[in-house]
Amino acid sequence: MTETASGKRPAVVRDVMIPLSEHPHVPYWLTVRQAMVVLREIALEQERGRYYEPTLLVFDQEYNLLGIVRRRHLLAAVEPRLTDPEAFDVEGVPGE
Repeated sequence: MTETASGKRPAVVRDVMIPLSEHPHVPYWLTVRQAMVVLREIALEQERGRYYEPTLLVFDQEYNLLGIVRRRHLLAAVEPRLTDPEAFDVEGVPGE
């Protein structure tokens, strides 16, 4: 069993999780475009050495977690063909 760095007790998930307050999150009423801007900001953070999964937590007005949204979900909302592998031919030209 893995132990914490101090060796006092077995490591638990809480020891390695990202707290909700530090995970990228958005309100449910944000537009897809605005959410894509937030994801771009996450990418910039990654360039600065801080890693986050390309996902956003989505909360309601009472800060209840409603779900998650990934980059591919946002891309599909803007242009469904971007996430459909059958929309591309061998050369990668959409709709051909």
